[in-house]
Amino acid sequence: AISAKLDDMIVWFETDTSSTKALWTDIAVHVSSKGYTCNALPGRSPARAYYGIGLNGPRHGVHALLICTRKPVLERNHSAHPRPCCISQQKPNKAVLLQTVSVLVDGQETDLAVIGAGLDTHDAVKENQVQRLMQHLMKRKEMATSNQRKFQAILVGDLNDRLVLKDDPGFKVTFSAHRNGQIIGRLSEKSQAILRHMMTTREGRRKLLSWHVGFFDAIAVGGVRLRPSADRISNFFFLQTEWWQKSFLEPAPVTYKYTPWEQTVPEDVLEQIIHSQLKKTNGSFTKHYIVTLDELSDALRETGYSETCLNPSNMIGLFGMADKIPKIRPFQEVEQAQAYLNYDRSHRPVYLAFGWPDSVGFLKLNRSFAPDGLETARFLEFTTDFGIRATDHALTFGRIELGAVRGKQTVLGTTGAAFVAAVSLTIVARKCR
Repeated sequence: AISAKLDDMIVWFETDTSSTKALWTDIAVHVSSKGYTCNALPGRSPARAYYGIGLNGPRHGVHALLICTRKPVLERNHSAHPRPCCISQQKPNKAVLLQTVSVLVDGQETDLAVIGAGLDTHDAVKENQVQRLMQHLMKRKEMATSNQRKFQAILVGDLNDRLVLKDDPGFKVTFSAHRNGQIIGRLSEKSQAILRHMMTTREGRRKLLSWHVGFFDAIAVGGVRLRPSADRISNFFFLQTEWWQKSFLEPAPVTYKYTPWEQTVPEDVLEQIIHSQLKKTNGSFTKHYIVTLDELSDALRETGYSETCLNPSNMIGLFGMADKIPKIRPFQEVEQAQAYLNYDRSHRPVYLAFGWPDSVGFLKLNRSFAPDGLETARFLEFTTDFGIRATDHALTFGRIELGAVRGKQTVLGTTGAAFVAAVSLTIVARKCR
């Protein structure tokens, strides 16, 4: 699907996989067969491993930023592969991958910074990452200007921006004290049902958009006064959320936080799918298993189970996840984890579990970036795709057009960007019947 539009550039970003050859390898092979050139050539890899000690002990894994173009623009790269930057001080898996490619836009040589972002869940740490990212971009812009080139940046990734729960008499929250003294907030069953209705209707999502942390300037639950931070990522990048808001468009379904398939689909069904994949790969256990919605639906029908558990908009899909309460130490595992509120920089439970943290956007070329930046860019589409699920994230896909519009095309044309987080097949519960 990501190559069906024949965009001039395709960006695929995946985070926290356990293999250096996970999803991006299949994507690279596929789009290369369609005439694209990728940054996955011999001696080049879009994948970057990370190692470090986080709050929960040692962490290691892989991020990958795959960039493919319909023209061989990658031959004039500033770097042969993506480079990590802006790593979180608390979580080594929260980092940014950045690669600059040379492209022609409206006949002008342009340095295009392509960013795969994985920002921290803690507000203060996240804003420090944003500050460091903008410093990197400023240096790259200054380098482009000194070489008489234009500059622009596009971003795809998990920005960890959630929705704020507005102080509303229709929502009931139960507050309790954890044994460490921290306050825990949990939505009532009725409030969960109200929130589900909002997330699954056009009018409801429009209202929720105003609760986005990048826009929220009001009283949050518990009487907490919140304003947008000056160092929020949306202050520097035009994201799909701002596109919806300013264009009065219907927001796509939230991208997070959904009950993972592995918690709703019986273990024997998943094993059946894996064994089927093993037959196709001659029994190789080195394959990174990716299970699609179609495969799950077929397997459930064949084994006599109901498919209702795959519906992302029912109560199980939205409030049926077994997980830890966010930012609580020591950890506390709960059912209906999406009913628990997340915390702001002052450790106040004001954030909902849900939102559009998985985003696509382009740099706002104002303030210090003007007038030497490429100022013409616009959104074409943004989709939340439930056909592939990465734990509690849905696949997100966006399309951006760079350059002045000439008829129906631009000189560079369009850029398609997709994001998927880590895939896990740990079986927690069985809820398909």
